[in-house]
Amino acid sequence: MGFPTRFRKRWAIRSYARRLPRLLAADYGRSKRYTPAQVKATIERTGLNSDYFGYAVAMFSDRDGFEHFHAELGENRSFDEARAELLSFCYPGEDHFWDGADAFSSNSDFSPHDHGSGDFSGGGHY
Repeated sequence: MGFPTRFRKRWAIRSYARRLPRLLAADYGRSKRYTPAQVKATIERTGLNSDYFGYAVAMFSDRDGFEHFHAELGENRSFDEARAELLSFCYPGEDHFWDGADAFSSNSDFSPHDHGSGDFSGGGHY
């Protein structure tokens, strides 16, 4: 993956982390988890980059929702793989990644240094 693509991907993922908690809450009320359809609809409605919205689904949906979503797309992608990639891509060297459900616990910029609620294993790419 070239630098421009990695930059766009990283920018999109960080935008999801910063903006989606409040946007999802405005659209659907505060919740620990949202359905993949809700996540996708909010991204599309607000004009966020939708090229990498599968990562937002990994952040804000539960395991079953994520895996069902990918099965419908004909992809064999696990929840753990997606979240491990989020961790390695955005925060190399960290052993935990903030969870979308933690987004309401602070008004600061979201990072694993501020929020850590899950251990991730696996690998892969989107």
